[in-house]
Parts: sequence; C-alpha cells; structure tokens
Amino acid sequence: MDEFRARSARLGLADRVTLPGWIDQPTAAALCAAADILMLPSHAEGLAMSFWRAGARACVVATPVGAHGEVIEPSSAGC
Repeated sequence: MDEFRARSARLGLADRVTLPGWIDQPTAAALCAAADILMLPSHAEGLAMSFWRAGARACVVATPVGAHGEVIEPSSAGC
C-alpha cells in the first residue's frame, strides 16, 4: 500500500483518494456506504461480492476478469 499511497501523492491525488488497505467487515460496510466509486482492480475473480454490493450504490470500476463481463455488457451497462 505504501507504493500506491506514494504514487497518489506524486500525482497530486493524496487528498482526494483513500487507500485503506486490508480492513474488517464493519469498516468495509461504512466505507461502501459513503463511497461514490468502488475500484476493483483484480487479476483473478469469479464474481466478486463487492462488485454486486457496490453496484447498487456507487459506480464500479473493475477489471474484465471472471464473470464481470457476463454481468456488465459493454456499451449498454458499462465499459
């Protein structure tokens, strides 16, 4: 996480981006409730539950792995 925090600082985003790292479930629920965007960069997923849960409340930015492409159709429901 230190590398990504340093990169966000170099890009001038440190005051606009939160990178909490590993968190427990109550903290995750609170962060999701307050978030506008969920970013899910992954190299391997089936269909992440966070993808489903956040999609009802926020914009989801996710990599095209696992079943994400089966749920979000490019050019009609997402990109």
